[in-house]
Amino acid sequence: MLIAVCEDREVLDWLGGFGLEPSGRALRYPTLGELRAAARSARPTELREIYSDGRWYADLLWGPVHQAPGRAPYYAGGGFEISAVVDRPDDDAIVTSVGFRGGHERLDAVADAIAAAVGPVVTVPASSGTPRLHGTC
Repeated sequence: MLIAVCEDREVLDWLGGFGLEPSGRALRYPTLGELRAAARSARPTELREIYSDGRWYADLLWGPVHQAPGRAPYYAGGGFEISAVVDRPDDDAIVTSVGFRGGHERLDAVADAIAAAVGPVVTVPASSGTPRLHGTC
């Protein structure tokens, strides 16, 4: 999950409990175009996008591609998924929720690219629940 850092005292207090004190605030969640740019910045071998029922998904896949008899082709470098709630699949649409599925290294790279566009953001991995601050102003 990604959270834009804001002026909300509860959010700031929650982050402070983990020793995270952003020096700036994000003014907004990213646009879909900024999410797309962040996904491309991870330099996947292939990027697949789907928009369905108000949700945008991007599958980032890293090669090389392997094929074996009786098995579907697969990417040896693994994959990563970004999902976002958005009212339309246009680059200027503001997303209202962002989620990730995949390894921490790729999550950090994508979140850092998002923070570079909008200001500080926090990711909260489902595996640990411990927030991580990305970007400062």
